[in-house]
Amino acid sequence: MSPRDLLEHWLSAPALRCCSILGGFAIELDGQPWNGDCLDEVRMAAGWLFAVKTLLQGATQVQTWVWEESALRLVRRGDLVEMFDVHHSGHIVCPRAVVSLRELAMALVMETRRLAILLGGVLRLAEKEADPEQLKALRENLGLGWAESADVIEAALTGPIPQPPASDPGPPPAMHLAILLDEPTALAAALAREGTEVRADRTLPVHLAIRLKRAWAVAALVDAGADLEALDDNGDTPLLVACQHGNAEAVDQLLAAGASATQAGRHGDTPLRRCVIHYVHGAGIARMWDSLVAAGASPDLFSAVCRGQLDEAMRLADNAPRFPDLLTWVVRRLRSETYPNGDVSTRWAAWRPVFEALLVAGASWTHGVPPPLHEAVHSKSWELVNALLSVGANAGVLDSGGMTALQKAEYYHLEAIADRLRRAG
Repeated sequence: MSPRDLLEHWLSAPALRCCSILGGFAIELDGQPWNGDCLDEVRMAAGWLFAVKTLLQGATQVQTWVWEESALRLVRRGDLVEMFDVHHSGHIVCPRAVVSLRELAMALVMETRRLAILLGGVLRLAEKEADPEQLKALRENLGLGWAESADVIEAALTGPIPQPPASDPGPPPAMHLAILLDEPTALAAALAREGTEVRADRTLPVHLAIRLKRAWAVAALVDAGADLEALDDNGDTPLLVACQHGNAEAVDQLLAAGASATQAGRHGDTPLRRCVIHYVHGAGIARMWDSLVAAGASPDLFSAVCRGQLDEAMRLADNAPRFPDLLTWVVRRLRSETYPNGDVSTRWAAWRPVFEALLVAGASWTHGVPPPLHEAVHSKSWELVNALLSVGANAGVLDSGGMTALQKAEYYHLEAIADRLRRAG
């Protein structure tokens, strides 16, 4: 496309912003498209320049984001570079490809110079024809120093690639790559060489396999003797990771292999708490819940609230002081039961006796991130805010950013809610 065509195309968007300014580097390998399905915003394409510059400066690996949910990784091995993109769900978006680093860099330089000319032409036209807001958006998304980055890469290619600095972690272990790239044979070979406890990227192999939902890899690691109570760098056991990511199959695999259903992580979460926190809407937890309880986990007040079990929550209400952020989770549960068009008054009538019992037992208005009243403001529900005020919500509580609920409502231009909070003092 010409600069004129591009400008007219982008200015035709109802609102010109980053997500409507699309473009990037389409890569072909052996005549086949490699990343054609994940071209995104033009400004994200600059991630390629960052990645290649980093490798040419001596790094052995780099991760960058060249589309909205990208996890593109480039790994240098001598003069070659492996590149692949694996989505956080485990889907392999771009398979592993091995190319010459220098050839990749030179091809990128050539295309970047062409892109710089094209986008420079768009900006020159926009200076004459776009309104101030449009011109600002185009400058922010197109004026990213393309030619300057090409100069830096081309200059780096005139000499040898430096050795990695002492702080460089080196390439990923073969075991982690095998799990990432869904390669059972490669994992078996890596297990024979490395064992099960190789740590990289802040995680252990079994945690990575669970997060990516690679059931075959979890089974292989368990059979090889992986430590089922080992903590990753976030302080989580494998079972906590499985509960957080809704991986019911891994929960069953780990429990069957002897993982503890009650072992808390470094920050105090138990598997049952992690299960309900991440599935507060009640969907997707039934199988995990049943498996954990059958393995010895004890349901408590927090889990009763998150699952919407009113009678059980009322029975256990005296335990409220054990859970400082409990009222925030009650509000979240109410939001989930009434979003987007539920009857708040009806559900509040059902929850109010529980809420009042929790307050009598000593539940806190000040804890929670955000505190309960701020959470209600965030829901944009006047009825929910009014309900909390009716049972004594403290409108003077500050959130972690130092704002009151009133200030939060004003910030989001929620005038009816702000007026109700003003009347509450």
